[in-house]
Amino acid sequence: MNGNTLYKYRSLYKEDGSLNKFTWKLLFNGEIYLSDFESLNDPCEGQIIPRYRDITKEKILKIHPWLATMPYFNDIDWKSEEVVTRIQDILTPSIKEKLKKYGVFCVSSDCENDLLWAHYADSHKGICVGFDIDKLEKISGYKIYPVKPEQKRPEVEFSDDESHYKNFLIKMLTTKPMCWKYEKEYRMVALSPQKRNICCFGAIKEIYLGCRIEKNKNFNREDFIRRLKKVHPLCVIKEMRVNIDTLKIESHHILSK
Repeated sequence: MNGNTLYKYRSLYKEDGSLNKFTWKLLFNGEIYLSDFESLNDPCEGQIIPRYRDITKEKILKIHPWLATMPYFNDIDWKSEEVVTRIQDILTPSIKEKLKKYGVFCVSSDCENDLLWAHYADSHKGICVGFDIDKLEKISGYKIYPVKPEQKRPEVEFSDDESHYKNFLIKMLTTKPMCWKYEKEYRMVALSPQKRNICCFGAIKEIYLGCRIEKNKNFNREDFIRRLKKVHPLCVIKEMRVNIDTLKIESHHILSK
């Protein structure tokens, strides 16, 4: 990561050749989009299960008061050895349903990652936008957390403390399998987003052009850079180039402040 900068990889165009509206809104309106959790590309996310030990009816109701009106909850035998299984069967679907309402904005600490350029920036034909972390958190009102890769599914001890429960939800949203470690990912997490689109214009500090960006049909590189400079006069604009000696891509200045 370059200081306090995080990066968002984007394609400029869709497969059918039409503009990627989210990318253009990001570049020229400063608008980011909080994706819903179900739209993420890893099917193993959100699989953390809370451990229920020494639980009581009162503790559960403190976090999930809506259960008080459910007959199947009131029929639980709290002295039974199966009480933990019953609670898991009741709460797991509810927790996963809540995940659908949360919003995330995924970024990386690496702007020179060949795989990220290939996977998320249209095989190097897209762009990468660098955000000032402090400004992005301040403008959006949401905190950014590092994503932690894990070898196996973590378990979290259940607590009737609301802040602990919030931390549990955040852990669900920021845990991925170890195979995704290369992404060096961070996530802005919104547990109760009022809207999905947020204007964070003042947080954009760098823009990188992919090393194959000119392969886009009818793309005018000079006009594109001129438009970026007009909209982002203080933004550093760079382009990615291939270093044939190291077989890596590297960033080079095009325009500076």
